[in-house]
Amino acid sequence: MQTLVGAGVLLTGLGLAFGALSIPSAAGYGGVGPNFLPWLVCLALLVCGGFIIRESVSGGFRAMDDPVGGPAPYWPGFAWMSAGLLANAALITRIGFILSCTLCFELAA
Repeated sequence: MQTLVGAGVLLTGLGLAFGALSIPSAAGYGGVGPNFLPWLVCLALLVCGGFIIRESVSGGFRAMDDPVGGPAPYWPGFAWMSAGLLANAALITRIGFILSCTLCFELAA
């Protein structure tokens, strides 16, 4: 299972790299272009995915105790956070960035 998580992180990094190829690299007044951050996140995901896979094939999380039942998830909080993120994504082009992010914050807080 841990190897699959690492592979998923690697695939996410590769997908981001594929998307970053289409972003222009013309540097602005700050010296970096608009594709700098996507490439930085892509590199971080690839490194983390590699470390996860290396850890999983070398024995996994050896020092962890067996789970015996932890606290139950807080489903109302999950529902409010999900509603805020989904409302932000759905309304950002209709009511604008500021109002949709304000709504997201209100539902999340």
